[in-house]
Amino acid sequence: MATERPDQARLSTTRPGTDPFVTGAPATAGTDLAAAHPTPEKPKSKAELRADATRARAELAGTLDAIELKLNLPYQARLRGRRFRMGARKLQDDNPLAVVGLLAGAVAVVSGTVWLGVRAIQRR
Repeated sequence: MATERPDQARLSTTRPGTDPFVTGAPATAGTDLAAAHPTPEKPKSKAELRADATRARAELAGTLDAIELKLNLPYQARLRGRRFRMGARKLQDDNPLAVVGLLAGAVAVVSGTVWLGVRAIQRR
C-alpha cells in the first residue's frame, strides 16, 4: 500500500459525465428505461373509474373547503379569538401571578394615557 504525502492532493478518478459514486460508470446507467418507454396500462373497469372519480371529488371538496376557511375572515377572527382566550385561560391556570402582573400593567398604561390626555386638554 502506497502512502500519500500531505502536500500531494488526491485526484478524482471520475470523468465529467460519469457517476461520481461509481468510478467510470456513465451517469445515465441508473436511469429507468421503462420511464422512456412506458408499458401500456390495462384498461380500468367501470368500478375502478368510478372509485377514481369519487376519490378525486373528495380531494377537490377538501381542497375547496380549506380554501374557503382560509378566505372566510369572520371565521378566522373567531378562531383567533378562541385561541387567544384559551391561551389566556391556560396562562391563568399555569401562572396566575403573571396574569395579575399583565392586568396591572394594562391598568397603568390606560390610566397613564387618560392622565396625559386630560393634562393636554387642560393646557389649552
